[in-house]
Amino acid sequence: MAKVGYTCVLTAGLQPIAKSQDVNLDMSATEVDVTTRDNAGWKEFIQGHKEWGGSINQLWVPANAGLTVLQTAYMSGSVIAATFYDEDSNGYSGSIIITGLSFGQPLDAGVTLNVTYKGTGALTPVTFGS
Repeated sequence: MAKVGYTCVLTAGLQPIAKSQDVNLDMSATEVDVTTRDNAGWKEFIQGHKEWGGSINQLWVPANAGLTVLQTAYMSGSVIAATFYDEDSNGYSGSIIITGLSFGQPLDAGVTLNVTYKGTGALTPVTFGS
């Protein structure tokens, strides 16, 4: 059955990131050209190094402990643990660095903090509580 985004959870440094509106987790890999003359005129590729990262858009609530974790990690350059999972506790786990913070104050909407992050090391599929 399809999942609904509002039932998903994000944690950073073991602290739930409350008031998140949009969370994006992007994964990609480089392509390595392994074409030879034996490929009958067709290019051939294998997967190279993988990377991951993304963004979090959340409402600005200064008392939010998760927001404090993200701000502190950005200011100090710390690596923090992150988990992304749905209501069935299926998701991903890895370590991140915070690469950007953007403080938005739109006229007709809630004040937000947009966070960009980059994974450092492996991203692991996980199921919590099993």
